[in-house]
Amino acid sequence: MKRGLNIGKGLKDIKGIGAGVCYAARPYNFIIGASGKLMKCTISLDTQDANVVGHISPEGDLEINKDKLALWTEPAFENDNQCKKCVVLPNCMGVFCPLVRMEENRSPCTPIRMHLKEALLETQEILTGKTKRLTQGSPQ
Repeated sequence: MKRGLNIGKGLKDIKGIGAGVCYAARPYNFIIGASGKLMKCTISLDTQDANVVGHISPEGDLEINKDKLALWTEPAFENDNQCKKCVVLPNCMGVFCPLVRMEENRSPCTPIRMHLKEALLETQEILTGKTKRLTQGSPQ
């Protein structure tokens, strides 16, 4: 970002409530393995039992373990006092990365919260037209 590359991590990329929620935390997103396993996270895949939330039956029906699915999709912020106080909660809903919460038992904070000053400065540069951009042949 500091060199002018648009990598989509600033405030301008927040499109609305829940925009920073991990795709795996959305109840309708699944990864379907070749064997018919239904998984949530592309990092974990079938290496962790909690990530395999069901399978596709031979008839093509989704057979989902609701308890495992809930680990990924339930609003974790409801029981997380740190998340409840956060100003960017409407963006990440406390599920920026459910895998972090499951593996490390900690709140998975969005980069916007961790680097808010930089995000605000980037937004100001964009709004004032003073964005630095790389052009071919420009020094790094």
